[in-house]
Amino acid sequence: MLIWNRERSRPALLVDAGATVAGNVAGAVADTSLIITMVTDGAAVRSVATQMLPAMSTDAVWVQASTVGAEWADRLRALADKHGRAMLDAPVSGSTELARNGNLTWLLAGPPNAVDTARPVLDALGHASSSSAKPRRRADSNSSSTHG
Repeated sequence: MLIWNRERSRPALLVDAGATVAGNVAGAVADTSLIITMVTDGAAVRSVATQMLPAMSTDAVWVQASTVGAEWADRLRALADKHGRAMLDAPVSGSTELARNGNLTWLLAGPPNAVDTARPVLDALGHASSSSAKPRRRADSNSSSTHG
């Protein structure tokens, strides 16, 4: 796993687990198919994205998991579109303990092909649910049930 963090001291635990730290954003994303961002706010995401998007492969998927709100999500999607890159808005729910145990909940919104690319990785970290997934089939409306 190749990682990058705005603060050089932060990824120590991931390095101890075998991750490699890239020297800069462009180096972290240049040869990868899936990029996950999770930073403090919309302005921080935009700062990273302006460096990241031009360096991303055209078929890579950006999973934007920072808590930024709808207005920022729209701005970031427009920025990704301007660069011709796929972005998933992916709010994540869960505590530190749930993250350690691979039980986060990811709520994905974006193009179905991008969801398909991201789902295996995000499912390894928890459960990914998508608004672009096919609707589940409803129970037959003619069926009946008995309540006792």
